[in-house]
Amino acid sequence: MNDIKEIIKALLFAWGDPLDIKTISDICELDIEESIETLSIIAYKQPVTKMQIEKIRSVKSDGPVNTLLDRGLIEEVGRLDTPGKPILYGTSDIFLRSFGIEDLSELPDINMDINIERQDNGESETE
Repeated sequence: MNDIKEIIKALLFAWGDPLDIKTISDICELDIEESIETLSIIAYKQPVTKMQIEKIRSVKSDGPVNTLLDRGLIEEVGRLDTPGKPILYGTSDIFLRSFGIEDLSELPDINMDINIERQDNGESETE
């Protein structure tokens, strides 16, 4: 994880022009957008299986899940008591430290963010 942070810092310093997440993702050969999306699902829905993640994302999630496991941002937290005993994933202590939070209760409220976005777009909350 520190290697990626250092690469991004160096790119931001040397590039000159503002870099967006897609450019950084391409340069580092990472699927940052997919990983962030997957990490968000795990953070808010945990414990969650890969199949549940894929149902939400509507695409296979092997790559992002493996990347997040390799980076230590998520971990196996158990097994679902169903046929095949799929792995349950949750966020790790590294996730909490990386995002500067003490526990998951400090995550932003999703509904609040949706309401703010609607208001910014000129929509009312009753639409």
